Amino acid sequence: MKTVNAVRIVAALLAALCWFMSARTKLTRVRAGLEELDKVTQLADDLQMMGKWNARAAAFACIAAVADALIAFG
Repeated sequence: MKTVNAVRIVAALLAALCWFMSARTKLTRVRAGLEELDKVTQLADDLQMMGKWNARAAAFACIAAVADALIAFG
């Protein structure tokens, strides 16, 4: 059970770290106007990176939740 508890703690910390990295992602600022169209691609790349950090965080949160359930019902 100590192993499951350690997995839960590590997964929760990794989830928090990934969400922190997602929040720290710098987004390209795009203002209205045709001269800003070249920045849209960079903004899309920034949002994809943020999405990847969020997906990793959600995966680690799921691992932590499963480990918590194993502790509660195990």
